[in-house]
Formats: sequence, structure tokens, C-alpha cells
Amino acid sequence: MADIKAMNAAAAYGNAANITDPGASFSATPAAQNIGPDFSEFLGKSLNDVMGNLQQAETHTVSSLTGKATLDDVALSLTNAELSVKTLLGIRDRVINAYQDIIKMPM
Repeated sequence: MADIKAMNAAAAYGNAANITDPGASFSATPAAQNIGPDFSEFLGKSLNDVMGNLQQAETHTVSSLTGKATLDDVALSLTNAELSVKTLLGIRDRVINAYQDIIKMPM
């Protein structure tokens, strides 16, 4: 994580040194653009994983009523579903906090 921040800081410094027009905008270097998956892809995959865990927990719960699943299976699937929902809520909270911090920045 520190390497990524250092890379971005170095790219920003390099861009700032090359700008001669005060109205010009900064651009990310190609290395900085290919750091990881797109946030929207990550968010979509996370939502699909959460829905899958919730559906699996529901399936195990219904199966336990008919005797096809054990209580251990139900407890494990419910715990996985709860953990995935809490993780998704944590990501949501951090995104909201980041957005609020960006809005508070002076222009």
C-alpha cells in the first residue's frame, strides 16, 4: 500500500513539474491506471458474493427443516452471510466517508 502511494505521489510530482500552463490538468501515468480492478467491478462482484451467501444461508435453513442439512451447515452459512454483509457495510461506510472528505476539500 505504501508503494502505491509513493508511486502516485511520484507521478503527481512529475506531472506538476512538467506543467507549464496553469490551466492544464493532471493525468495519471499508465502504471498508476493499471493498479487493480475497476471499483465498479469490485463493487458488483462484492454484491454478487453477498447475495450468493445470503441465498446459500436461506437454502441451508430451508433444507434443515426437511432434514437435508445439519445445524452446523446452517450456522456456518448464516455466519458467512453475516460476515459478508458486515464487510459490505464497512466498505459502504468508508466510501461515504471518503466522499464527504472530498466534498469538504477547499477548491
